[in-house]
Amino acid sequence: MMSIIGEIQKNKSQKIIVATNEYKGRQLVDIRVHYEDDDGEYMPTKKGIALTPDMIPEVITMLSSASAVITLADVESTELKKEEK
Repeated sequence: MMSIIGEIQKNKSQKIIVATNEYKGRQLVDIRVHYEDDDGEYMPTKKGIALTPDMIPEVITMLSSASAVITLADVESTELKKEEK
């Protein structure tokens, strides 16, 4: 049975939903794009990933690193723009 952990509105008609689920007796964390159908219900797409619990810490580490790189790039870009003025 799927248990929703949280969701992020991606755009007007799509959400990214993080949920726990079981598949073939294995617990998984599913991160998937869902779209709003004609009845207003959100349905899963093929765009997503299912993670085993042992994969989660490594994925979190990589996402944190990616966030730091993007944040640093934004800071450097802002500083360059200030220097150009």
